[in-house]
Amino acid sequence: MTTLAPTTARYAPSALNRLFWAVERLPGGGWWVYPLMFLALVVYHHAALWIIGSVPVGSPSLAGVPALAFGPYALGAAHLFVRIGGRSMAAFRPASGLSDAEKEAILGGNLVKLLRIET
Repeated sequence: MTTLAPTTARYAPSALNRLFWAVERLPGGGWWVYPLMFLALVVYHHAALWIIGSVPVGSPSLAGVPALAFGPYALGAAHLFVRIGGRSMAAFRPASGLSDAEKEAILGGNLVKLLRIET
């Protein structure tokens, strides 16, 4: 019978971790990045429609534009949830009885990373 024991080895930060960290380092907390990402997608969408000739050049088309909001909205929501989770862990850590070192050993300072389980 094998037992599962968590180790201190962790996975490398994901692309989402790196994106969230980069956004947080921007001026104003970086929350303006997500609406800007939506606008960039709308511009790209319209440029593609004009280039392929689906719509006359210079005329706007709202077809498909609402669907472009889902990507930036989902990234922004995930960023918000990770941030709220981190603040909640910091607020409730004293009640858990864990020291800062124990919390760091368990979470590694990041709620998105997963522990490696060795068998």
